[in-house]
Amino acid sequence: MIARVFLALLLAAVPAVPARAAADRYPPTTLIEDVPAQIDADASLAGMQIFLPAGLDRQTSAQNGFAALVGEVVAQTPVQEDGTEMPLRDAIAALGANLTVTVEPEDIRYYVEGRPDAVVSALGLLGTALAAPDFSATTLNLAKRSLRLRIIDADQSPFGVVSAMLRSSYYRGSGAGYAPMGSPEIVVGAGSKALHGFWAANYRQGGASLAAAGRVDARVVRAARSAIAELPQGLPQPLTLQTRMPTNPPARIITHRDVGLPWIGIGFAAPAIGSKDFAAMLVVRAIIESLGRTDAIVSRPAALRPINAAYQYDVRPANFIIYSSGSSFGSPTGLREIFAATELLSSKPLDRAVIARYRTLATGEFVMENMTLEDRSALVGLFRRFGLDGDAANDVLGDIAAVTPADVERVVKKYLDKYTVAVILPRATKQQPQH
Repeated sequence: MIARVFLALLLAAVPAVPARAAADRYPPTTLIEDVPAQIDADASLAGMQIFLPAGLDRQTSAQNGFAALVGEVVAQTPVQEDGTEMPLRDAIAALGANLTVTVEPEDIRYYVEGRPDAVVSALGLLGTALAAPDFSATTLNLAKRSLRLRIIDADQSPFGVVSAMLRSSYYRGSGAGYAPMGSPEIVVGAGSKALHGFWAANYRQGGASLAAAGRVDARVVRAARSAIAELPQGLPQPLTLQTRMPTNPPARIITHRDVGLPWIGIGFAAPAIGSKDFAAMLVVRAIIESLGRTDAIVSRPAALRPINAAYQYDVRPANFIIYSSGSSFGSPTGLREIFAATELLSSKPLDRAVIARYRTLATGEFVMENMTLEDRSALVGLFRRFGLDGDAANDVLGDIAAVTPADVERVVKKYLDKYTVAVILPRATKQQPQH
């Protein structure tokens, strides 16, 4: 019965969601003094990414949280702006620009966005803080307080918890699988000397890279290069990232959180960005995601859909997650509902007219998730670090337009037959005494 229901959804009920056409291309990526930049002459803002190999994989188990905490210390480091000393993040805001810090498995990203003149000045302040973070008790306490609040927020996101659980199963003996914000206990107990040691080992000129998008010119690029030039010379110690793939029978991971109903996530291996199967996997994601939208006139939030999908192609190894909200998993058929779609996709090719609709959905989603200057500059940097052409985003759109039903069937069979299961269960509550 379930299989017939899903087949009907796949073949007949595709929501009429507006999407970008494949003809809508990204601005071409050019090199400005060897820095890849997706230049947009119509943009009023410039965005610059600085990538440093000081991410999660650089942490030991006793340093789980150091990467994020050092990033927050940098953002809180006092700098001089217009004769006034203030935290770096505030000083950049006073210039009319914005600073964000993102911790990833293999990198930490410092991103500055604003008018070109403001970005040039902001990058100068960022370079000062990167070269000499303030590990004093005052700044460190501010950084810890800020990071602890973000850890609490992250712990209340069921998908964030599921994603972290699955990622931790992909890596062997590496901090790359740790939660991005770290362990609250280690963050609270981290000392200035240990954090300074983490900074000294990993914040080096030789490991840095740049990428940009928007109204970028040589002045912005040179300001970013000057910021990197203030770091200590040399390269961080090389690392070899060891990973393991999902297995059959699957591994199962269970945790407890303050949630009303259980959540489940099924993690699969997935093709890397730039591979021949990448576009087809984007279409598979669009198909599975559409199943959570077909029973409502207006698309529901992810947390309220019976089935959701996430394709994390910005990490190595890439992974694909199908996850279910508590209301769906709470039924006896919850787990079978997750697998019904993949079973059908691997056993019966879709009609060509139907696949065309899903190609449109996949195109729209890829464009939407890589729309802002921050997203686009991060994507350009990702292409560079993965050894891909700077205009690979445009190639992806063309590849999506060429995906066939046979491609979808092949990719589902190749990648979605082995998996890891992550389950979030509600915490046990104490029973109230009876009177």
